[in-house]
Amino acid sequence: MAARELGARHLLAIALLPVVAGACSDGRAADPLVFIDETRQRVDVLHDSSYRFDALFVDFNSDGCPDVFVVSHSDCGATSRLWSNRCDGSGTFRHVPAAEAGYYVEGPPLMSGWVTRLDFNGDGRQDFWGRHGRAMGGRYRNGSEPGSFTPRFVAKEEGCEGYCAFADITGSGKLEVITDARQVFDMAGRQLRRASGSRALQVVGDVTGDGWPDIVQPANGGYWRNDAGDLVWIDVPAFTGDSSMQMLLADFDNDGHLDLFHLDGPQFGDSTRALLYRNDGAGGFVNVSAGSGLARIAASDYGNVIAADFDNDGFQDLMVSGVADSVRIYRNNGDMTFTVSNATSFGSSAGRVAGGWQSGKPRADVADFDADGRLDIVKTQFPGNVGLWRNATDTGGRRWMKVRVRGDNGNSDGVGASVRWYRPGTGQLVAHMPVMVGEQHPQTHLHTGLGDHDEVDVEVRFPNGGPVHRFANVASNQEVIVYRNGCILQAWTPGTGWPLSPPAGCSADVR
Repeated sequence: MAARELGARHLLAIALLPVVAGACSDGRAADPLVFIDETRQRVDVLHDSSYRFDALFVDFNSDGCPDVFVVSHSDCGATSRLWSNRCDGSGTFRHVPAAEAGYYVEGPPLMSGWVTRLDFNGDGRQDFWGRHGRAMGGRYRNGSEPGSFTPRFVAKEEGCEGYCAFADITGSGKLEVITDARQVFDMAGRQLRRASGSRALQVVGDVTGDGWPDIVQPANGGYWRNDAGDLVWIDVPAFTGDSSMQMLLADFDNDGHLDLFHLDGPQFGDSTRALLYRNDGAGGFVNVSAGSGLARIAASDYGNVIAADFDNDGFQDLMVSGVADSVRIYRNNGDMTFTVSNATSFGSSAGRVAGGWQSGKPRADVADFDADGRLDIVKTQFPGNVGLWRNATDTGGRRWMKVRVRGDNGNSDGVGASVRWYRPGTGQLVAHMPVMVGEQHPQTHLHTGLGDHDEVDVEVRFPNGGPVHRFANVASNQEVIVYRNGCILQAWTPGTGWPLSPPAGCSADVR
C-alpha cells in the first residue's frame, strides 16, 4: 500500500543533536529518523484493553511475514490481541480472535506480563512463553496446520518460575531453560544443572566468542563462562551496581565481540542510570558509560531494550521503551557513543502507551512489517491497544540483509548462532549480530544494514561447536536462510513459509 494512500497519519521526525566528539563523521547520523503512526490505516479492528502490557512481532503462521501480538497483564481479562499480517504486499493486518487461534486459555498456569517468542519444542513453529510475577508462568504450544493463515495453539503448558533465559547450555542441540539461580532444565522440566551461587537477573549469550553461551549476571559482578558445557565463574571488576530486567548483549562497535548494556535501578521501578560495557575480547569488560550518551537514561523497569539498525548503516542502534511514557531511540555513532534525538518520545496523543498509572509501562518490538528494508516499530499504545510506526527514514540508499538461521535437533531458530557480514574477501566486519530469544525481544530473525555494500561475505557460526559457513559475494537487499549443513537459500520471499529442512538438491558446504 503506497504511503499516499494511507490518509491522515501521525508523523514523528526524530531530529538528531550534533554528533558527539569522537564520533564517526561519515554521515551515518546526519539524517533524521522518521517514523509514521499508521496504526489505523494498517489494522482492520482496534481493541482497547484495561491493561495492555507487551507488544511484539511474531510469525505464528510461519509465512515469513511479521504479525502483531499485544498481551494483557492478566489472563482473567482475556484481552490479549493478535493481528495477522495479510502477507500480500499491503503491509496490513487482520484481527484474529482468541476463539479462532487459541492464544488465550483460562486457568493456570498464569500467562501474563513479559513474553518470549520461541520454538521451544523444535517443530519449526513459533510458540510463546509468558512470565507471571508471582506464579509459575505459562507457555503456549503452536499446533498450526501448514499453510494455514490462521494460527492455532493446541496446548497451554506449565512454564518456568522467575526470570528465565533460553539457550543450549549443555550442548544437547536443544533449547534449555536457565533460571536466575543458575539452574538449567530441559523443556520437559528435567533438571540438568543444580542451582548454585546467588540469585541475580541475567542475560545469556556468547561473550567469550567460543561458540558456547555464557550466563552474564552484572549484579553478581561477573559471568559464568561456558567451557563446552562446564560453567566457570569469572569476576568482572568493572561491573558495578544492580541491574534491572532490561539487559542486552550486542556488538555495538563491530569488533566481533558482544558488549553489554543494562539499566540500573530498583526492580519494578524507574532506572537511575544506564551502564554500557565494552567487551575487551579477552574475557573482560570495560565500563564506557561515561561519555557514551547513554549514562543518564531513566526508564521504567517494565519496559524493554532492543539493539536494532534503524538507518541501515551496519551499526546497531539502541531502542529503549519506558522513557517518557513511550519509546526513545539512541543512534549509534560507531565508536561506542550514541546520539539521542530532540524529539525522543513517541509520546503524542497517538503515541502514549496509556493514561494514568499505566503510562510508565510501554513495551515495543522491531521488524520490517512492510518489507521495504527498514525496521519498523510496534508498541503498546492508547487508545486501541497497539501502535504501528512505519520507518520512513531516508537512508540514502543504504543496503540491508535479513538472515534466518535454521538449526536442527530441537533448536530450529538457531539460537546461539553468530552471523557476521564482511567486506568481500576480507576480515573487515560490516555488521555482526547474534541469534537470541528472550523477554526483551532480541531479534531472532536478523535484520541489519550494510551501508553501501552491494555484496558481502556472510559467515554463520553455529553454536556449541557447530560448523562455520562463509558464503562469498552474497548480494545485499535480500532475505536468505542458512542451514546447519551449509545450504543457503537466497532471494527468499515471504508468503511461502519457512522451510524447516534444506530443500532437496540444496548443496552443503560444511567447513
